[in-house]
Amino acid sequence: MLRACYNNVFMTTNLPLQKNGTAHADSASRLWLLLLCTDAAFILLHIIYFQTELLNNSLYSLSRDNGYAEFFQYVKFLWIVLLLIGIVKSTRTAGYLAWTLLFIYFLTDDAFQLHENLGRNIARNLDFVPPMSIRLQDVGELIVTAVAGAILIPLLILAFWCGSMLFRKVSVDLVMFLAVLVFVGVVVDLVHEAVGAEGMLDHLVFRIIEEGGEMIVASAILWYIFLLSMKNGNIGWYLHERLRTTLLGLAKIP
Repeated sequence: MLRACYNNVFMTTNLPLQKNGTAHADSASRLWLLLLCTDAAFILLHIIYFQTELLNNSLYSLSRDNGYAEFFQYVKFLWIVLLLIGIVKSTRTAGYLAWTLLFIYFLTDDAFQLHENLGRNIARNLDFVPPMSIRLQDVGELIVTAVAGAILIPLLILAFWCGSMLFRKVSVDLVMFLAVLVFVGVVVDLVHEAVGAEGMLDHLVFRIIEEGGEMIVASAILWYIFLLSMKNGNIGWYLHERLRTTLLGLAKIP
């Protein structure tokens, strides 16, 4: 059975050449659907946990550290890292190492709560009152994130500058994904803390937007990287180009 699964997933090179592109896209679409369904299941379990008495284990909460949903996030980032390493090897494009390091940081940060723990230590040494009810803990976490960005972003810029046109197009797509990830993970979180939401507004609105949004974006990145690896670094179409075409088309509508 394991051998049959291996052949179904990895031995796509046995397909006729003209069918490989469709087969790869179909495989990526199936993965995307599975990831979204799993994300939706975790969000539903989160709602059931807070709104009913059917579940009494906090591990079902989206916001629980090392909970079921968060562990699934670890697996996604691990898969992304492994796929990127494979892309580096297959395409011999060193620029993907910069992206690999970024997602290694995401994985270790999620698994070991780096920015939370380091941010807490920094907050102990701060002595001022942040505006808009933002905690010193949040300020400390932002400092940690800024330092990590100051290290990783220059590497990505250098990789982009030295990379091929193909690599640059993929990088623009990944930056789009990261922009959404930062919005739901940082911006919405700051709004959440500033508003001081409690009860249903906290658990069923902000938590789902933050944690559920991060899960869906991570699934989208995994789908994209998986498709990229299946097509040996050349997808043939790019999200930012499709988005630009769509926006230009909408702009022409009277």
